[in-house]
Amino acid sequence: MVASNQVKFAVLALSLGIAFSSGSSQAVQAKSAKKAAAAAAKSAKAVPQGDEQAVRAALADFSKLLDAGDAAGLSALWTEDGEYTDEDGNQTKGRKEIQQRFSMIFSQEGKPKVKLVPDSVSFLAPTVAMVEGSVQRNQEGQTRPESHFSLVMVKGDSGWLMSRASERQIVATSNYDNLRHFDWLIGDWDAQSSSATVHMKAEWVPSKNFILCKYETKKADGGHAIDMQIIGWDPVLDQPRSWHFDSSGGFGQGLWSNANNQWVCDATAVERDASTTKSRNIITVTGPNAFTWSSTNRSVDGMAVGDAPSLQVQRVVK
Repeated sequence: MVASNQVKFAVLALSLGIAFSSGSSQAVQAKSAKKAAAAAAKSAKAVPQGDEQAVRAALADFSKLLDAGDAAGLSALWTEDGEYTDEDGNQTKGRKEIQQRFSMIFSQEGKPKVKLVPDSVSFLAPTVAMVEGSVQRNQEGQTRPESHFSLVMVKGDSGWLMSRASERQIVATSNYDNLRHFDWLIGDWDAQSSSATVHMKAEWVPSKNFILCKYETKKADGGHAIDMQIIGWDPVLDQPRSWHFDSSGGFGQGLWSNANNQWVCDATAVERDASTTKSRNIITVTGPNAFTWSSTNRSVDGMAVGDAPSLQVQRVVK
């Protein structure tokens, strides 16, 4: 759960090898395999009741100690020779080194808002458990899986302790995994100023790798325009990026960031007359069916121009 620049749950997988001696015939091999299966089944049945709950409780304690920034308490949940490796391949061995590692993380990066969420608990023996699950980070009130872990725990006199663990990065199968925080934007919206009315329709493209936004503007002087914006994910910068195209022939792009209930888009554009513009567009979510839009830090060919008046935008309820 801890990497060089962010808190990660560090983990190293226990390698379990079972060597079967070669027999003189396939019958001998089949007999050995049958005995091994029977032994495993017998071992699984021997697991005392309540041990799965105890394992899950130990993981819950780990999450609480992470939240509290208690390095000594965290290290006490590991065996003396415990080992973990984070997803970058950095290894930490031994309870003392584990405590030092977490102490350094807490002092440099603060208390992490992450927890271990076990998906499955299986017993390799009455005193050995394998846990598979995800490390989830709480960010701005939303919980998001950050990585996958495999953890071996052993039972001793002091209960269930962590022995070996491994972590791997969760690879997004779709840009939706990164863009899902824009779900609230999907739908139809209306806004009105003294000089124009704007209707926006935002929808996912079929693959959910992009969001397509269409803006229809009707001006008081009779002018009419339809502009378009596409919101996607930039894997290099690890943040949302948008591309916009206006009906006059201009085009541009923007990079998005989020803080609290505000989305900020730093945009640049090239107009049809070859002039260049820059602006910071701010969307402030005021409810499930409303937001405000404002544009600041605007410039044309490097010359500052005034901020645009804020617009109140309402969802069209059908």
